[in-house]
Amino acid sequence: MKASCSAMLLLALLVPGLGLGTGCAYDAERALVHEQFRQGDNPQVDILWVVDNSNSMGALQLALSEAFPTFLTVLQSHAVDWRMGVTTTDMSHADHRGRLLEFDSGERVLHPGDPSLEDTFAAAVLTGVEGSQLERGLSTAWAATTPPLTDHENADLIRHEARLAIILLSDEDDCSDEGGLIAQGSSACVAQSQLLVPVADFNSRFQNLKGSALAFAFHGIVETGPTAGFDGCGGTNPGPRYIEMAARSGGSLHRICDDFQQIMEEVGIQVAGRRRAFPLARTPDIRSIEVRFIPPNAGEEHPGNVIPDDHRREEGWTFDSETNMLLFWGGSVPPLGSTLNVSYLVGNGD
Repeated sequence: MKASCSAMLLLALLVPGLGLGTGCAYDAERALVHEQFRQGDNPQVDILWVVDNSNSMGALQLALSEAFPTFLTVLQSHAVDWRMGVTTTDMSHADHRGRLLEFDSGERVLHPGDPSLEDTFAAAVLTGVEGSQLERGLSTAWAATTPPLTDHENADLIRHEARLAIILLSDEDDCSDEGGLIAQGSSACVAQSQLLVPVADFNSRFQNLKGSALAFAFHGIVETGPTAGFDGCGGTNPGPRYIEMAARSGGSLHRICDDFQQIMEEVGIQVAGRRRAFPLARTPDIRSIEVRFIPPNAGEEHPGNVIPDDHRREEGWTFDSETNMLLFWGGSVPPLGSTLNVSYLVGNGD
C-alpha cells in the first residue's frame, strides 16, 4: 500500500535524512519548517526602565532601588554590552512624556563603564509620587524609544543592532489611549477600554522598530491579580494589558509582592538573552512539533536532546496559539549559549 502524502511528510519530519519522495503534491517548502534559536547570541541590549510615579508607588520604587545591584551583577557576569535609561508612566506632564530622567551626572543614559552605577541608578528610580494617575506605560515606552525624543533628549539610548528590553514597574494597569479617551480619570480607562490602543499594536510597533520579534521583550513587575497563573498580591488594580504585553513579546511577568532580589535576578538573566518564549515563523500543526536542545559548546555534530511537551507547565514546552509561541518551563528553559532546533508541519490555518 502506498503511503499518503501526509504520512510521508510526518516521516520526513521524524526521521532525519528521509526524503519526501516525488509522488506527493504538497509544497515541501511550505509544509515542513525547521527553525533554529540561539540563546544569548546578541550580547548588545538597550534597556528602558518605565517606573510608575503615581502616589502609591513610594515603597515599590524603594524596593527596586535597593535590589538593582543584583540585576547589575547578572549583566556583568554574562558580559552584556548594555545601555540603560529611566522614564516614568506620566504622559501628562511636559517634563515626562517618555523623556529619560537625568542622572546626577547630568546624563540620561548609563553605560557599563560609568562610575557609581549602583548609586546613580538607585537614585534615579526614586521617581517621586506626584505623577499622573493615568499610567500610560506603553505610550511612554514608545515615545522614549522613537523620534523625536531619540533625536534629542533620549539620543544614545537606542542602537540599531542591539536588542531592546523594556522593564516596567507599576501597581496599576496601562491606560495608553493616545488621545482616544472621551472622558478622563482612572475610571475611564476601564469603562472605555475599547478606546485604548490595542496591546497587539504596541507589540507590533516595537518588533518593527527592532526588525525582529526576537530582538524585543517586555518585562512587567505588576499586580497580576488571579490571572496568568498567578495568585495575585491582593491588590484591586491588576494589569492585564501589561500581562498581555509580556506574553506577546516573550518577556517575563513578576508580582509586585514578590522578593525584588529574586525578581531582579530573573529579569537580569532574561535581559542577558535567556528567553523562555520563542515566536514561530509559521502556524504549526501542534501534533507535529519536535523540539531538540543542544547544550552550550556541544558542537555542530550534536544531534540534540528531545524536549517533551508538558501541559502541566512544570518541565518541558507548551504551544500558545494566541501568540504563536513555544513556551518553556522549569529546567527546560534553555540556558545561555545553547541552541534550540524546532521542526513542525505547517497547520491548516497557515
